[in-house]
Amino acid sequence: MKIAFAGTGGINKVHARGAQKLGLELVAAVNHRPESMAEFSKEFSIPRQYETIEAMLKDGGVDAVVVSTPNYLHAPQTIAALNAGVHVMVEKPMAMNAREAEQMCAAADKSGALLMVAHCWRFHPEVQWLKEQSEKLGKIIRTKAYSVHVHWGPSGWFAQKEFAGGGAMADMGVHALDTTRYLLGDPQPVSVYAKIGTHYGSYDVDDTGVIIIEWDNGTTSYIETGWWQPHSDSPEAGAQLYGLKGFGSVFPTHLEIPNEEEQRIDLIETGFPQQESHQPQSLYDDQLKYFVECVEKNQTPIPGGLEGWTNMKVVDAAYESSRTGKAVEIKVTIETILPTPDIFSAKRILCIQPHYDDNDIGAAGILAQLAKNGAEIIYLTVTNDLMGVVDSSLSDEKAAAALKRDQFAAAEIVGVKEQYWLGYPDAGEYNYFDVRRDLLKYIRIIKPDFVFTCDPWLTYEGHRDHIQTGLAASEAVMFAGLTKIASSDPKVDSAYEPHDINGIAFYFTREPNVIADISSTWEEKIGALRCYEAQFTPQDMEQLLVAMDAKSQQVAQGQSFPRGEPLKVLNTSALHVGI
Repeated sequence: MKIAFAGTGGINKVHARGAQKLGLELVAAVNHRPESMAEFSKEFSIPRQYETIEAMLKDGGVDAVVVSTPNYLHAPQTIAALNAGVHVMVEKPMAMNAREAEQMCAAADKSGALLMVAHCWRFHPEVQWLKEQSEKLGKIIRTKAYSVHVHWGPSGWFAQKEFAGGGAMADMGVHALDTTRYLLGDPQPVSVYAKIGTHYGSYDVDDTGVIIIEWDNGTTSYIETGWWQPHSDSPEAGAQLYGLKGFGSVFPTHLEIPNEEEQRIDLIETGFPQQESHQPQSLYDDQLKYFVECVEKNQTPIPGGLEGWTNMKVVDAAYESSRTGKAVEIKVTIETILPTPDIFSAKRILCIQPHYDDNDIGAAGILAQLAKNGAEIIYLTVTNDLMGVVDSSLSDEKAAAALKRDQFAAAEIVGVKEQYWLGYPDAGEYNYFDVRRDLLKYIRIIKPDFVFTCDPWLTYEGHRDHIQTGLAASEAVMFAGLTKIASSDPKVDSAYEPHDINGIAFYFTREPNVIADISSTWEEKIGALRCYEAQFTPQDMEQLLVAMDAKSQQVAQGQSFPRGEPLKVLNTSALHVGI
């Protein structure tokens, strides 16, 4: 494996030593400070040096990168690498805030490259021992954890909010936070209360903090963090578990189990030999080895992006709580666990519609914008739409010709590259399972990274075509990556591999989580709609355009733009019980 290093400071020297032990090929270093990069590259015999990660990625020849730069660079460097298909292990804290962490998760989800966050204490043998033994403690009621520097603290960018995002809470608190979550089985936070301040130095970040976290498993956690403190009850990442059946601790590491029969406390120790340091090189070696194994097996690492993102939400909530003096609730939603895919980075989009005009009514603005950005837009129409032709004197053949004439004209305005038709009878007189099998075939042939369709769960939807198309498209998206789900053409199943889709966007939805700015493509949307002469009388068309005008402005209220289109955008995994 060819590995690169963004950042050439002390922690990346630790990672580089681990990479050498694993026999990896150390190929590149990135740092805007040439002196540091030259010294690092000489020490580890690294042939290529770059001032920016973009320059390194342009040259290629890198399988993975360790990002250990100042915190403000974590998100942009990680996202750039992931977008290039390069696997990333990024140092803690994952990002400057939870929003950046979410964007990093979305980039990993879209690219398929792996993202790991270097929460190193999960790899310490004593921490792992306590996690394995913790079942002996019964239900854990509360915990304590510590990440405190005694009589010292960092300087430089660590103590500058512009570059670090925060102080001891961001630097040290995440150690205690992640160790706690690991020992508890990675629960989700429910609420956070914190008192954070600056008392020991002249800088614009915090050096003292106390945090109380309520978890969704009912446990309450107490965390102390700080720099330059006069004392700490435990070394870095030390933690204590208080259970119904006993007590457990790491650093020092042991269990205390009440023995009622003998009227004593049984002490259970690890049996590990005493170490000179509780933070040895081997800790980081094991962490990097795990990352490499995940890459080789194409296995999602833990701690990955989702674990890091959750930690950043707690950090953000702690700072907010300290500012307001109130506990901050953290809501757990599908989007919390599964980040919303970025539709604006989609390159190949299959738009599945019940009728000839639905894609354009629901999403022509954003689709035209994506087409201008270089995305390939492909339309697939499920029904023949003959029930919607206003001129009842036309034969089916002439009506079909008129519909396609209008659709081709509209497609040219929007920027649609290809079109397909299934030809099912209008008004829903068909089996949607047949539609699903057909859609599986086209998805595996076309291989889109995103699918647009109408929302079948719209509260007042009464049109059977909309319901059946939306359901069939949703199931096809969910099943397209499964080898044992057949399409309507067995030859296709044998000739084309299953295909995973990054996300699905529903238009005609009452519960949008994305409002797309269509101000720059409003004229294209209106122009496309005006093409559908076979389906609208002039009077009906004007009524439609008035309604679309009002709707576009209504959904943009509170946004920074005048017109919008509402979409419900979901990670594909969210279509099946959120996993």
